[in-house]
Amino acid sequence: MRTPGGRRRIPESEIRRLQGEKGIRSVIGYARVSSNTQKDDLKRQVEYLRQSGVQEVITDIGSGLIEKRKGFLRLLERVLHNEVDKVVILYEDRLTRF
Repeated sequence: MRTPGGRRRIPESEIRRLQGEKGIRSVIGYARVSSNTQKDDLKRQVEYLRQSGVQEVITDIGSGLIEKRKGFLRLLERVLHNEVDKVVILYEDRLTRF
């Protein structure tokens, strides 16, 4: 379609269709606890996310102040590559503490 100024605009959905991408990518849940002693809490978070319809859950054990958590970095990489429609977390501070 063309804008009033004569520029062409192509919807993102059309670009994806031409590139052969599927419509729905994924919904990813993220669960984190601070230490190994909280593994039961981590299991409960994962279970609740799965019951909520989350297709994939990425987990971490470590402080929310540390940015180099493997699961957190993997999640960010997927988001940056536009592979994720939605990220679901149970508590605000599970993703980061700042």
